[in-house]
This record gives sequence, C-alpha cells and structure tokens, in this order.
Amino acid sequence: MHHARRQTEQAGRLRLTHDELAQGDERGSRISRKRTQGRNRLRNKNSIGGRPCAGNITKPFDRVHNADDTWVRRTCASATVSAVATLEGDPELDPTNGDARPFSEWLTTFPMLVGVIDPYTHESSWLLDTINRVFHHYRGAGVRVAWLAAAPAAGVKSFLGPYADDFLTFADPDRVAVKALGLTTLPALALVKQDGTIAEAAEGWDPAAWASVSKALEALTDWTPITIPGPKDPAPYPGTPA
Repeated sequence: MHHARRQTEQAGRLRLTHDELAQGDERGSRISRKRTQGRNRLRNKNSIGGRPCAGNITKPFDRVHNADDTWVRRTCASATVSAVATLEGDPELDPTNGDARPFSEWLTTFPMLVGVIDPYTHESSWLLDTINRVFHHYRGAGVRVAWLAAAPAAGVKSFLGPYADDFLTFADPDRVAVKALGLTTLPALALVKQDGTIAEAAEGWDPAAWASVSKALEALTDWTPITIPGPKDPAPYPGTPA
C-alpha cells in the first residue's frame, strides 16, 4: 500500500513536469513568433509615408550650400502652383552640349516645358524618373522639353546620367535662370510660352500641382493627357529652397 502511494505521487510529479515543459514550449514559441515579426520591414527607417529616402535612391552631390536635414521630419505640405507675368529679364541658357543663348531665343519655335532640379538635394533626385516620364510623353507635342539644373555642366551630366543625353539640358550654376522663372522651391515644373509668359509653374512635388501644369500644356498644344501621379511616382513631399 505504501509502495502504491509512492507510485501515485511519482506519477503526479511526472505529469506536473510534463505540463510545465509544455507551457514553457508554448511560451517559447510565442516569443519566437514575436521575434520574427517585422523582419520584412524596410531597412531604412527614415522612409516616411512611402516616400523614398537616402538609402533607396541615387546619391546626390555632396552639398555645397547649407545643409538642411529637416526634410526627414517635415510633413508633406502642398506645393504651390505659381505664375508670374513674364520672365525676369532674358538670362542666357547654357546647354551642356552647345552654346549659350538668351532664353528668348530658345522660345522662337515652341513654348518650353522646364523641369528644374537641384542636384545637391535628395528631393530633386527622387523625381528624375517622374520628370523623364513627363518629357517622354510630350516629346512629340509642339513644345520643347528641357532640364534646368542648378549646377555646373560637368556635375549636371554626372547627376542626370543618360537623362542628360535624351533631352535638352541646361546648366545654371548661379541659378540665374531659376530666379528669372520666379521659382523659390525645387524641384519645379514650369511652362514658358513663346512670348516669355510663364503660363503656370508648380514648385515642390505635389502631384495635383504638376497635373495642373500638364493640363495647361495639353490645352496649349492639343496633346493627349498624362496621368500624374503615375503608379511609380513617389508620395508628395515638400521641396527645398531654390
């Protein structure tokens, strides 16, 4: 009888040990599952609202002006759509593969759609594919499309790569043409008519503002519409001071 009682107590201890181990295994599996969560997140924790950040883009030039790192923390404000009566003066536009001529001489045949970028900032590098897509869409329209980059010619070619060979590209290291367009924020898109009137300009990257510029161009040239934003375009974000 004493022996039977001992067997019963031993069996109870064995069951308790088994139950504790089972609970421990369950707790361990829960911990393991929690540790595996989030492994597929983007490595760059600075990505904001789907917008690309420095780790996911072509590296821009080292900044030669005052650094502004607040772009990581800024919320995306709407870019403005602005218009001025005419160009301020008649500055020369200096192509990377030709001779400089006054702005007015580039407008004698067609109006001009200008994609204005700052190669020293991430914000402009994020939009190269978008501007390139817009340029290709209007390639056959009655408009001259061109890059205007606020950097020396050699730097502009390095920054744009093959994009600089596909379309007319102007280097504006002193930002004289940028100022003549009345722009205060880059990147930007400006439509300049043949009489020097700036029909419409969008500053910063706000798809609705850029779409407004494209609609003005389509009305002017009777060209097919383009969808802005496109499926691969970045999320809206503010630009940088021009």
